[in-house]
Amino acid sequence: MGLIGSVSVLIGVPVFLLNEQVERARDDIDALADDVGVRFNILENRIDARFNAFDTRIDTRFNAFDNRIDTRFAEQDAKFDTRFAEQDAKFDTRFAEQDAKFDELAKGQAEIDRKLTALIASLGKTDAVEASLAGRIPP
Repeated sequence: MGLIGSVSVLIGVPVFLLNEQVERARDDIDALADDVGVRFNILENRIDARFNAFDTRIDTRFNAFDNRIDTRFAEQDAKFDTRFAEQDAKFDTRFAEQDAKFDELAKGQAEIDRKLTALIASLGKTDAVEASLAGRIPP
């Protein structure tokens, strides 16, 4: 029995030492995994910060560009409104001129009608003219 006890002690001690080394290696791996996790989180935070800064810069640039476009559209819109107003004023002036000419022509026609009526009446041909205008042969 002494031999078995001696052999088991001889085998047990190296296994015990080997077990301690495995446990230390496992602890080292766990520590390394924790360290990698921490470093990965730090890296992830840095990347997020840079992307957020980049995103903010891009948003700022797009907003500035959008504002410039809005300003230019507003300027063009104002120019178009001014030009349309000028054209409307020109049309209104020309229509007023045409209306004045039509009014003048209507006054002239009324004067011609008045004079013809007076001439026909002075000649005594009122009945004959009315019959002709109605499409009848005058008497």
